Amino acid sequence: MTSEQPLPRRLSGWLNARLGRATVLSYAAAFLAPNAAHALRESTAHVVGTRAGLPTLLLTVILFSAAYQVTSQELAASLRHPKVVAAGLAAHLVTPFVLASTAAAVLSMTGAAGSADFVPMALALVATTPVAAGATVWITRGSGDGAAMISIVVLSALLSPLTLPATIGILDRAGLLGQHHTSFLAAVSVSTRGFLTLAVTLPCAAGLLCRWLSPPLAQKWALDLAPLVAMLAVLTLTYVNVSAASPLLELSSVPALLLAVTSACAACLLAFHVGRRAARLLRLPHEAAATVTLACGMNNVSVSAVLATTALAAEPYLLLTALAYGLTQKVAAHRAVRCTRRSANRPGSPGGAAGCRWPAPIGSRGLRPARGTDGFRSRWRSPRGSSGVRAIRAGWHRWSPRLRR
Repeated sequence: MTSEQPLPRRLSGWLNARLGRATVLSYAAAFLAPNAAHALRESTAHVVGTRAGLPTLLLTVILFSAAYQVTSQELAASLRHPKVVAAGLAAHLVTPFVLASTAAAVLSMTGAAGSADFVPMALALVATTPVAAGATVWITRGSGDGAAMISIVVLSALLSPLTLPATIGILDRAGLLGQHHTSFLAAVSVSTRGFLTLAVTLPCAAGLLCRWLSPPLAQKWALDLAPLVAMLAVLTLTYVNVSAASPLLELSSVPALLLAVTSACAACLLAFHVGRRAARLLRLPHEAAATVTLACGMNNVSVSAVLATTALAAEPYLLLTALAYGLTQKVAAHRAVRCTRRSANRPGSPGGAAGCRWPAPIGSRGLRPARGTDGFRSRWRSPRGSSGVRAIRAGWHRWSPRLRR
């Protein structure tokens, strides 16, 4: 069956199975051979009357290819579950406020607000970008709602020119972005809206429109080629972006380097935890819970990395934080998908993020109610599924004679 598939589809399947190792090789090549990446980053091209650099063009290709693979039937199927789509978008929009406020509180408590003033800005930039298109791939590996995830990715990309500057402005008025962020806010307000419109919103809309208008023969050929083109563009963009962060790896910048990596890893885990808590509060089933969790934790790091290297080049540690967040979110997404799949396969499980034990949500241990066949919470069961009432009775019969003595 595999030999009958076209060559581009076979190559994309082979590369998709080894995408993690290919990403590591892209990181290594950026540090071992940065000169070629610098030349690629400085190259420009004229597209539709505008002059765009290679990172912007690669980002456009990635988003166009991802949107072209979405069918109108899949978007229509997500409308059957509007609660999941609305919950995913709302949780994604709330996550930047949680991350920025937590970072500002930790920095003020530790007294490192002066030297680490870039941390709230970097986390706000990463968390306000659209949901990563790779979330649609991770959701298929688990038991999540793939149609709703596709809609969340597309809608977050289409709305990003409005949501990203508005979120940054609210965080600034709340005083959560530090003290030295004047250039950051100026760049966001002036160039980011236009950049997101040209490099994010228009490619997504063009991909959806071309998929709808293309004839069947051209559609079949494009669908065989689009995944391979997208993955090659992702690897090339990773190579170009990582090479821009290689000058930061100097002995004098080791404390800031460690701070950027540590804050990115902690913020990524916190974002996934926010998604799990939101799914638990909304009492969503395990399919919807996986969708909301990935919508909170997975952000389009390519958008934030291109923004950091073009519009926000004066803040070099923003790029380093974005790259560290991108590596962490792949590991966290793999763990979240495994936990959700384990929760879905567990008999008598109430579903959702409650079955995930990493990190263990507050109050998740101990006895919890499980639904019976009549739809009501008729029994009390422990997380392992054994009867809690029997355990209490066994303990009472064991210790009551000693207590009477």
